[in-house]
Amino acid sequence: RLKAEKGTTTLVEKWAYSHLTDDGTGESPSDTRHVCDWSGVESGSMQMPHCYIGACSGHRKNDMLPMSNFLGMGETYTNIEFLNFTDPSNDFLPYTYDTFDYYPACETLGIRFWKNEWRR
Repeated sequence: RLKAEKGTTTLVEKWAYSHLTDDGTGESPSDTRHVCDWSGVESGSMQMPHCYIGACSGHRKNDMLPMSNFLGMGETYTNIEFLNFTDPSNDFLPYTYDTFDYYPACETLGIRFWKNEWRR
């Protein structure tokens, strides 16, 4: 996101959901609009959940996140609000890494995440 902001790369921030299953079809239950409620299934049993057509909660941009209060002001966030909150250029973001170069494990392994010209 920082590189895109500086104009050194292009970043498409499209709100979308996709992934492949192990067999490569990309059809996990939520991909096919099936939602399964496991709340009535006894742990360790062979019971099946109640499944229905729908969308999993938490996947949409305006769905509320279960965690909150990152600034200690009682604030809550939707997915899109949290994405905007975690923007590295957000002056109110409590903390973000701009580099891992100082981190001993990365330094020892010669791992570099940023070139000097990408830094602010």
